[in-house]
Amino acid sequence: MRDLGLHVGDVMPGTYGGETDIAYEPGAWDILLRFEKAATDVMSNGLDRVTQIPFHRPVLMIHKNLRLAEVSGEAFTGVLADPHGTLFQTLYARTLHYLLDSAVELRGGESVEPNAGGEFDWESSVSLRAIRYTLPEFIDYQDRLWFRKRAPYAHYLIEGSNDGKTWTLLADRTSGPWRGTQTDFVPSATVRKVRFRGTFSNGEPFRVRDVVAFRAE
Repeated sequence: MRDLGLHVGDVMPGTYGGETDIAYEPGAWDILLRFEKAATDVMSNGLDRVTQIPFHRPVLMIHKNLRLAEVSGEAFTGVLADPHGTLFQTLYARTLHYLLDSAVELRGGESVEPNAGGEFDWESSVSLRAIRYTLPEFIDYQDRLWFRKRAPYAHYLIEGSNDGKTWTLLADRTSGPWRGTQTDFVPSATVRKVRFRGTFSNGEPFRVRDVVAFRAE
């Protein structure tokens, strides 16, 4: 958004179909730009989209945990081809390059074993770059009726510390139905201890496995 005359939270004029503006787990996104309105319009069957009320009306949003971004627009391919859509086109191109240029290839990870409390440590401080780990899947895809059953999920925090007393937030996963293998790129931090603190929606004790830590090069 730099040098485009835009600021975080700006509301931009526009009319967009409501169903394109519903973001799954809204709390998991940083919504940088919003539309002034998201009017309903007529679908191909002639019915108004009166049931498609958007939770958010984003122009631009970035996921807080995953490498995802959304630049919204009704029939966005047409907007990209519109000679008057220069701002949208610039935002779209910049967002794509942001994701491509910020990609990091993780190498040389080391397996670590959290204790029963979800904590692991090193003998001396390390500069941590990322953590990869596996949560329970909770879904048995071998069951032909899996889609009819509840799908539990995890909500949790990852924190780091040098002394075991003062903890710094490394990753916030309290929004989203998290399951399976995840990777968190953490802010530049020098830590000796790392811990997971979380819950499962089904009430089971929180746990992770196959934890791999990646140090900054």
